[in-house]
Amino acid sequence: DLVLLMFDARLGVTSDLAETVRWLRKLSNAGDQQQHREIVILANKLEGDRWASMDSNVLDNLAEVSRAGFGEAIPISAEHGEGMVDVAEIIDKYTLEKRQRFGLPLTNEETYKKNTDDDNEKPLQLAILGRQNVGKSTLVNSLLGEERVIAGDTPGLTRDSIKVPWLWKERPVQIVDTAGIRRGLQRERSDEIEDLAVLDAMRAMKLADVAVLVLDAQAQYIQRQELAIADSVVREGRALVVAANKMDLVVDDEYTKHDFAKAVQEQIEVRFPMLRKTPVVAMSSLLGHNVKKLMPTVFEARDRWARVMPTG
Repeated sequence: DLVLLMFDARLGVTSDLAETVRWLRKLSNAGDQQQHREIVILANKLEGDRWASMDSNVLDNLAEVSRAGFGEAIPISAEHGEGMVDVAEIIDKYTLEKRQRFGLPLTNEETYKKNTDDDNEKPLQLAILGRQNVGKSTLVNSLLGEERVIAGDTPGLTRDSIKVPWLWKERPVQIVDTAGIRRGLQRERSDEIEDLAVLDAMRAMKLADVAVLVLDAQAQYIQRQELAIADSVVREGRALVVAANKMDLVVDDEYTKHDFAKAVQEQIEVRFPMLRKTPVVAMSSLLGHNVKKLMPTVFEARDRWARVMPTG
């Protein structure tokens, strides 16, 4: 239905691109008249706006590729996530047009409502991830309102992923409390149990609908290992929510939960531009401060994830 033809805008129209354009044009002309196929050209590697200067040859390349007959190219940067909103709008536009042609609902909401009963029977899979001793088990107990998993100051208390079925406002949830994840260099080579625990945690993340990455707010920034965990969540296509825990231990009165949330969001955006405005919930799971805001955020993230990445 929709072909996104991407090329390196700094190189211009190469022989390979010209051949692909000819093939797509021939395919479109020879296709079934009842089949609607749209072709959109994406001009990649156009970070920022320096390419738009008059000295750049990029403008000439864009003008040349526009003569292919598929309209003007859309400038993007896949590496930096720039222009993705424009691509999403194009996909949404042609999705709506196809739904109208086939008499389908304009959104997935009606389809979702038809399957509400079935969906309600399936619990939301929620994986709690993070480094050692950031308060993951304490957070699970705080959410449940009871001591269901072992929690303490000793790092590495949780060795296996623990699944806990739960009802949040009559909505089924399966929380998975996972072992703390340390960098491979920090783990003892002889400690096979910890290696298996980390693999178990990553397996829980792969099966989750939403992954909650728990941070220690005392650090006042997201650490390299936590960025690596976020990267794994992104690669698996899971929804991500960040829980900034232990805000009660931050001794700097001028450093508020909003400051930490903003700093974490900025660091995540620099590394993963596609994760702009990742929800960050600042809390103290030990004292129960702000923990109640986590689950509404989790369900909003799940619904947004399902809406942005439809399967039909």
